[in-house]
Amino acid sequence: MAEQTEKLNSTLSNLQRLAGIVGGGALVITFAGIALSSTSQVLQSYLFAFLFFFGLSAGSMFLLNLQAVTSGVWGLIIRRFVEASAMIIPWMGLLFIPVAIGIVLQLADLYPWSNPAVVAADYILERKAPYLNVPFFLARTVFYFAVWGWLVYRMRKFSIAQENAPMSETMTWRDKMAQTGGPSVLAHVMLWTFAATDWGMSLEPLWASSMYPVAWMAGQILTNFALWIIVLWLLSKNNLLGYDVPVDRLHDLGKFAFAFTVLWTYLNFSQYLIIWSGNVAEFTPWFHYRTLGGWQYLAIALVFGHFFLPFFLLLSRHTKRNFGVVARISMYLVAIELVYVFWLINPAFNHDGFSIHWTHLTAFAGVGGAWIFMFLRHLRQLPILPKHDHRIPELEAQLKGKHGHGHAKPAPANH
Repeated sequence: MAEQTEKLNSTLSNLQRLAGIVGGGALVITFAGIALSSTSQVLQSYLFAFLFFFGLSAGSMFLLNLQAVTSGVWGLIIRRFVEASAMIIPWMGLLFIPVAIGIVLQLADLYPWSNPAVVAADYILERKAPYLNVPFFLARTVFYFAVWGWLVYRMRKFSIAQENAPMSETMTWRDKMAQTGGPSVLAHVMLWTFAATDWGMSLEPLWASSMYPVAWMAGQILTNFALWIIVLWLLSKNNLLGYDVPVDRLHDLGKFAFAFTVLWTYLNFSQYLIIWSGNVAEFTPWFHYRTLGGWQYLAIALVFGHFFLPFFLLLSRHTKRNFGVVARISMYLVAIELVYVFWLINPAFNHDGFSIHWTHLTAFAGVGGAWIFMFLRHLRQLPILPKHDHRIPELEAQLKGKHGHGHAKPAPANH
């Protein structure tokens, strides 16, 4: 066990170093693109990358608190991953600084409402100015990160205390996490609703939809389940995980991915249907820009690729219980969610037609490298399997085949 732990730490350390080098280099290249392209293009690309990776941590924040409340074994096997991912949220506040500087100094065409000349020429934007103005926008953003940071560090503090406490006190810390988890879920949903409205929806401030933040959140949670299936598979395949994943619990994660695929579809289709049937002039342009000029091909790809394909792939019980198969499907889910976020954000800057710039790739690599670096840094601080978690005996019983379902053998990782 000690040898396996040492091998895991060495592997994660090497990956962390590589992520830091790649991420740092890519960010330097991205911002050097200001001289080669334009500040607007660079910050538009950077904002897209920021929002995608922030979404990974936002989804983890939701699951971190949800698993503390529900106490299912499925939450135990991904607990350290969602903890490490959620811990990145305060650091994402630092990564938001280039966007904030661009807005304050008006270095880029990101948010139309931040330009006084544009606001003065538009009656609707003038009416929205008490909310959509630069000082209030930045104040809200600081508030979001401050509250998120407090919530996640509070949960992490309980987690560390439970890890280091005597066995007689571990249930006390479990109760504290459970009591904190419920209110934290509600707080997170409210924070994300406002943040998504500010950072994403206000890119096109004449448009509004109450389902926009919720549909995006469904995608974040779906991506989280997919991502942790991939991580579990890779670690298990390379004999680095330190514990086996019961096939029933792998099945649970697959069912969650299936459920949130359906929820994502329901929310996005409902939003489209309501706006289409309402036929209100200020609401329809958002979809108009995303279904013309080449963007329609991404829209069609999302209809079939974000719903129909994963729906039918995950419908089978056998698929969700085969580690290698469900891991590869999960890789696809992460990729198609990336397409979805790109389709959400970038048409706001390219109404004339589909456009992708090399800075999209470097910004994605830069922010992604920074995100992975911070994730691995937090992941290495505590054992992947919490030794004092109250669900450990249940996990051990399931691995011995003593679960009520009778199918709890470890999921093979080498397929």
